[in-house]
Amino acid sequence: MEPERPRSTVGQNEAGTSAGRFLQFISKDSASVGLLFGLLFLISFDVMNLYRKSMGLEDSVHLAWYSQLAWAFLHGRVDIPGADPRWLDMSPFQGRVYGYWPPLAAVLMAPLVAWRGAAHFPQRIFGMIFGSINVGLFYLIAERLRRQIHLLVPVWTPLLAGFFFGWGTSNFIYSIVSNHFFISPLIASSFMLTALWLVLERRPEWRRTSTWLGAVSFAVATGGRQHLILAFPLWVYLACSDERFVLRTVGKRECRRAVEMLVPVMIVLALMLWYNHLRFGRWFENGLSYHNPDSSILNDYRTYGYFNFHFIPRNIYYLLLRPPGASLVDHQPGWMGFSLFLQCPILFLAIGQSRSSEFRRLTTVLWLFVGLVSLPILMLYSTGFSQFGSRYLYDVVPLLSVLVLLRSEGRSRLFVALGLLSIAVNFLGPPYFLYSYSF
Repeated sequence: MEPERPRSTVGQNEAGTSAGRFLQFISKDSASVGLLFGLLFLISFDVMNLYRKSMGLEDSVHLAWYSQLAWAFLHGRVDIPGADPRWLDMSPFQGRVYGYWPPLAAVLMAPLVAWRGAAHFPQRIFGMIFGSINVGLFYLIAERLRRQIHLLVPVWTPLLAGFFFGWGTSNFIYSIVSNHFFISPLIASSFMLTALWLVLERRPEWRRTSTWLGAVSFAVATGGRQHLILAFPLWVYLACSDERFVLRTVGKRECRRAVEMLVPVMIVLALMLWYNHLRFGRWFENGLSYHNPDSSILNDYRTYGYFNFHFIPRNIYYLLLRPPGASLVDHQPGWMGFSLFLQCPILFLAIGQSRSSEFRRLTTVLWLFVGLVSLPILMLYSTGFSQFGSRYLYDVVPLLSVLVLLRSEGRSRLFVALGLLSIAVNFLGPPYFLYSYSF
């Protein structure tokens, strides 16, 4: 049996400066960690807001479909009032216009829409709040891995990891732009990160409560991105595995915990089916059968449908392989996207196994579910179009970022260098998107 993993001393060895000792001191209890979470949120929000203002972007967005849907919910309707049935991505049905996308963002906007109204709803401020929360959430995840699971990384790693996730991935452009295409995955990622932080709790006295709350948060995330349901077995695995993420037995205790976690997921699924029935009179019709696809891919949609293995090679090219500037060679618009790993170079660290044998099983399991959640995205008839990098694959970036942490032991300099490069690349995203695609 492998000996117990020692507590990290990397922070003390590498952070001998006064700043390092300060971080070691204030991260030693839950209250201080909460204080750092709030500080990261405020820093991130201020930076994002200054960036937004420097680009001349208003608080509200041009196509405020979600705030209009929120207004409809408040008035007992489920259609989008005032929407033109000819608009792209709308689903006209029996004289009304609906959206086929999940309603989580509209549900969360409803209280503010009731106060401010739908016409001038500050959707970009709303988005930046969630994007800044994500910076703090990923810090909490990294700090939990460092403290409870004894990840051998310097004490400052969780802080940088929060910023690298928040500013070095699509989280940044989603927050700044916060249009109809970006706001839903951004909000879903906040709930997914919360669920991940909760399910990683290893202290026995907190695990059961934390696991169930994590399942609730995960269920809410599926209300924004439905294919995330494919990752549910991962949450069960993490909840039922031991301190080293090994599932040693599958008995009554594990089955009971899985059922407890399934309850909130089934409730959200039932609500989604009810929402479908209210709009289209059918439980399993979400509006895709009636939606208006872009004319450039209409033939593909009619020939192969919404999901098909036929689209995998094309999507692998655009979402994983295509370099920036490839439009000079493939003669496709730059806003068709480019490789996720070139958009976020820090994710290259996720490739491969962890140096520590203790984390290798967890690494394998995480990669399995990265592939599983990515599969419907790679089978999709659309590459994502209006994007900088690879926006659809943002759904698996939280899992990939955990893999980066597990692989960062002994690679601190490379972790920092790739993280800073990722921030530099993604800070170019909003102006590129602004000048190449109207939003």
